[in-house]
Amino acid sequence: MKHRIKFHKESGFIILDYKGVIIFDDIKVSMIDLLEQAEFSRNSNIIIDFSNCALNLKYAMVLEYADFIKNSLKKSQFKKVAFLTNVVNEVLIAMLHYSLSIRLPIVFNTFSNMEAAFFWIGSFDKKRIAKFDRIDH
Repeated sequence: MKHRIKFHKESGFIILDYKGVIIFDDIKVSMIDLLEQAEFSRNSNIIIDFSNCALNLKYAMVLEYADFIKNSLKKSQFKKVAFLTNVVNEVLIAMLHYSLSIRLPIVFNTFSNMEAAFFWIGSFDKKRIAKFDRIDH
């Protein structure tokens, strides 16, 4: 599996973590998986972690992904979505961020480290961050 979902109920956020080479279909599968989880709460905040993967998306796919996310999250009450990225993925994430920001009434932001994403989401706690185990690569 190219993604993992971690629910942090006490803090009200979800982490969607990716590994490997990611194509649009992988992202679609992960979002469908997230929305079908019993633990999923539509009023959670979410961190989408692309920092340990390679996004293999063309610009048109970024727009298609933005539309897919828009339609998937329409019914949600996410207040914030944080994208965690690396230098290689930065341009694609910036395009995605902009594309989503003009389509949804949700606040999006992009980060290069987990601490900043936790802080922005509103769940900054060094002990919690230390316990978060990322996907082994």
